[in-house]
Amino acid sequence: MQQSEACRLRRTQRQKRNQNRNRSRRLRPWCAHDWCGLATKSEIHVHVNGSSRLFIRYFHLPAITSKIFKMTLQMTMVFGALLAQMAVISFLLVPLPFMIRSKIVNGWAALRQNANYKVGLIFVSGIMVLQFIDCVQKLQRFHRSQNLEFAPGPHMGVGLLSDQLASKFYAQRNLYLSGAVIYLGLSIHTVLAIMGKLVAKEALYRDSQTEGETNTEEIAKLRETIRKREVEITAMKKQIEGVQKAYDALTDSAERSKDD
Repeated sequence: MQQSEACRLRRTQRQKRNQNRNRSRRLRPWCAHDWCGLATKSEIHVHVNGSSRLFIRYFHLPAITSKIFKMTLQMTMVFGALLAQMAVISFLLVPLPFMIRSKIVNGWAALRQNANYKVGLIFVSGIMVLQFIDCVQKLQRFHRSQNLEFAPGPHMGVGLLSDQLASKFYAQRNLYLSGAVIYLGLSIHTVLAIMGKLVAKEALYRDSQTEGETNTEEIAKLRETIRKREVEITAMKKQIEGVQKAYDALTDSAERSKDD
């Protein structure tokens, strides 16, 4: 009977010691060995607390890759739009021939005049801006809660839970995707505007070159006409000189006959 009570007492004391040890581990701040273990992907140090353990377990590389591809339908469409925008802007930055660039600029100008295109562009841009603002607000809430973690008090060192870390990661991912879509949309419109100006300048340059070629042809024709007229004038001068000599000869002969 006394042995069973002693065993029960030792068991309760052991459980209390384990609880106190676990509580001290959770509330003890992490040390440099934890980040060394994170960098080398080795075992977690014994001083790691709950928040850093969740951080290491959540931000492990396979977990990140698996969570990146677990997107909703909305974010999948946003990611597809981002890839399409990257392909479009890469195609526009390639040094294309003048004919292809002029066709792109003409098509873009015709598309801008379409009312349905304007309404769709404004609607999609509004949705992306609202999503961007929502992600910023979510990250601000997580930032405030993270600041409360380091405030002095009984909750110091507890950290964010795994679902909160997941929500923060998703908010950051959505923020980057929506911000990149908005930025690339503005970049595409800017590149198209610059391309339109370049196409207009090149069209004017080509028109001036064709006008110069036509002017040179006209100048050559006029020079040939002048040369022909000069030849005709020279021939007429020779004819006039011959007629003048014949007239002078006839005049001399007539005067001599009168004298005789």
